[in-house]
Amino acid sequence: MKKLAIYIFSILVLEVFAFINAYVVNLKGASVDAERFMVLAEQWAQSGSLEIVVDSEFYIQFLGILIRYLTADEFILSQISVLYIVLSAVFVDKILKLLTVKNTEWYLLLIMLWPSMLTRGTTTMREPILIAALCAFTYYLLRYSKTRDINALFTALIIIFMGAFFHKAYAVFAVGFLVFTVFAFRTETNFYTSKLFVYKGVVSFFIVVSVVFVLTSLSSVKGLQPLIASLTGDQEYLQQVVDYKSGRDFRTTYDAGLDFSSVWAISYSLPKSVLFYIYKPFAWDVTKAIDIYAFLESQFRIIGLYCFWRIYKKTNENKKELLLLAAVLGLMTLIWAAGTSNYGTASRHHLTTNWIYIVFIAEFLRRTKLVWRK
Repeated sequence: MKKLAIYIFSILVLEVFAFINAYVVNLKGASVDAERFMVLAEQWAQSGSLEIVVDSEFYIQFLGILIRYLTADEFILSQISVLYIVLSAVFVDKILKLLTVKNTEWYLLLIMLWPSMLTRGTTTMREPILIAALCAFTYYLLRYSKTRDINALFTALIIIFMGAFFHKAYAVFAVGFLVFTVFAFRTETNFYTSKLFVYKGVVSFFIVVSVVFVLTSLSSVKGLQPLIASLTGDQEYLQQVVDYKSGRDFRTTYDAGLDFSSVWAISYSLPKSVLFYIYKPFAWDVTKAIDIYAFLESQFRIIGLYCFWRIYKKTNENKKELLLLAAVLGLMTLIWAAGTSNYGTASRHHLTTNWIYIVFIAEFLRRTKLVWRK
């Protein structure tokens, strides 16, 4: 009953913010993306035709279909975002239960009513769909880890590949996790010195080559170019994208873009890109009230990582599941960091993974309570 009340209360709060965003004042903090999506979607609804597209082009077409056959009212369209936010909480609840965390309703409240979720998630932006996709994918991956139910693994992969239509970052993530999956689940003790390791390496190589071949043959599909460039190592194209983002004159832009000029440059610049993506703004960057919130979010991430380190180091319980959660967080962080040069944009991307830090904290508190009881 308490959990139902939490869901009802959260939905009501989300609806209030959706109403304010649609009819009163823009709280998004990302008006360029949000308004661009709506403008282009309305144009598509007027004269567009169905095409095979991905990334932002797919989402614009998705919104355009809703506008053409339903309504152009932003408040009504934002109900999809509210639905996906609630769906995200449902899957996080399932994940917490897999880890035997009790009294999960308060964590669900935190996820649904996260401050930046209230302002940015209650609009026609992609983030709620991306969050729900990653939550659902992770749940089925963990379920496979617990039960070895092959259907759960296939469901996880289907979900993440569906998410890839909405954002190129998820397409890169899907390919990366395909390779991770090949190596992650092993039965041999001396796996890294066994023939199985070599066989899996060959399989992983052919997976990547096959994906690149298929994508290259579909290079005319709108929205695929960034993904093809990422997988084929088109350094010139990727560097142009990073230079464009780093060169925009925004107050929150930081000079830590990934250097794609060479393999050495990538490995050298990646740690700084990840560090800035996770922890910006630093204390000395805080000049406005909104920066205080962004700074507090970065401290929250530090706490979440500390909780993961403590529980992973101290016990063997749920160790494989925690490692999988960390792998999802780590891979997603690397991908977002590689294409982000602005801590305002980074705050939006963090919405897709904030729930993992909350899961780490919840698991840490569960373990701490068990120690206290002993």
